[in-house]
Amino acid sequence: MSKTFGLITAVALLAMPCSASASEFSAAEIAKLPQEKVAAVKRDCASTWQDDFRMRLYCEDKQFKAMQQLIDRGSIKPTGDRL
Repeated sequence: MSKTFGLITAVALLAMPCSASASEFSAAEIAKLPQEKVAAVKRDCASTWQDDFRMRLYCEDKQFKAMQQLIDRGSIKPTGDRL
């Protein structure tokens, strides 16, 4: 990701109202998601945001939410298998 895109994303996030940076997903909810995909999300967010833990949390939560929405609509199976 370019530094410009990262800066734009960070500025946009600062403008958004947020709670006390608490995760949207509990460990139990994350455990129900396809674990190989969870691992990929964590790697990607950690690589992108390295030492910015607030952004890593935001990145993971957005991806987990989207993953759950895809499961809910039947686009992917909770086991991680494609339909």
